[in-house]
Amino acid sequence: MRRVSLQLLAVVVVMLVAAGCGKFGAVYKGSSTSTTGASTTKSVTSKAFDAAAQKDAGCTPLEERKVQGRTHTTEKQKYTENPPSSGAHNPVPLDWGIYKTNQPDERWVHNLEHGHIVILYKKITTDQKTQLLKYVKRDPFHIVVLPRDKNVKDGIYYVAWDKSLYCAKPSAEALQFMIDGSRDQGPELFMNDAKKK
Repeated sequence: MRRVSLQLLAVVVVMLVAAGCGKFGAVYKGSSTSTTGASTTKSVTSKAFDAAAQKDAGCTPLEERKVQGRTHTTEKQKYTENPPSSGAHNPVPLDWGIYKTNQPDERWVHNLEHGHIVILYKKITTDQKTQLLKYVKRDPFHIVVLPRDKNVKDGIYYVAWDKSLYCAKPSAEALQFMIDGSRDQGPELFMNDAKKK
């Protein structure tokens, strides 16, 4: 009887956690374009994110930041960092995938808490955007890509929970560096959305 009670309690806890975290409690599909054209490779590149790669893409050093909180709220936030890499956020994250328009910061900050990599771009050329999406589609799992007009600089920010990396142009090495070091490393993980093949 005690064993059945413990099993029932475990099921109830899992259901409550899933219900409180939006779509992350179910099998997760991402946006309609998240895996379109994805190759069968498991990585973006095998090249190192060394000094030459950083210089070539105009990257600044990785910023490791202090966590600014992680409570759920439906109120608009005034983040102290641009772009934010933590902080209070909307209870419902974005589906991971590729977006064509700006999305509320509060939504994608929730994705960071779940260990997703969020790529924010501003005023990049059509060719640069095509290149960026080509890199992402090689390994799109738990990655969100979207334009963000509020970015401090033109170019691309690769953001993870409490981390931000800026590059002036797309970099396969920068993306792989963030995937290797930060993907699925957030403080609140939901891993039952199996990796797409």
